[in-house]
Amino acid sequence: KCSPGFHFGSGYPGEPGRVAVHDFLPDEALNRVINLADFAGILLFDQWACNTNGRQIVFVGEPFGSARAGPEPGYRALMIDQGFCFNAGEWNFPDSPLRGLYPRARVYQCITGWTSFEPFLTRLEEFPPRVLDEAAAAIPPDWYAGTSDALDRLLEQLDRRRKRLRELINAARNSSRQPFPHWRH
Repeated sequence: KCSPGFHFGSGYPGEPGRVAVHDFLPDEALNRVINLADFAGILLFDQWACNTNGRQIVFVGEPFGSARAGPEPGYRALMIDQGFCFNAGEWNFPDSPLRGLYPRARVYQCITGWTSFEPFLTRLEEFPPRVLDEAAAAIPPDWYAGTSDALDRLLEQLDRRRKRLRELINAARNSSRQPFPHWRH
């Protein structure tokens, strides 16, 4: 039974019965994902926020023959489930070069260097610190058990980590997985 107060829920991303949602696409269908570049952005986010859960994606398909899809359906990747950010309930940052990498390497084929991480990289590196303060002010105190000192420490760590994004991505790039085979510069 849910207790009264704020809760989070998500809706079906489309019109049920008309729009298909998949949690897996074969490699040949990944070629029809219209926002593959967003995988670079979510990797930055997962490294920055230390999302210790495997990256979860759902693919929303356009109906056959729709104006946007054309004769074959296209798909949009939606990055879901950020529940293990900040190392879940630990609120610390045990870095790992493989953290946040989607297991299907095909989604990183378009990454050729730092420009492939734009505009996400610049946005994370350069947003004013007040953005974190404004986000924190919107969090119901029950969600962090009223421990504002712990929340303040978390915000300070997130602010410092923005300066380490390139280091974290370089560690992933140079890892045993070699996720960016087309990196040129």
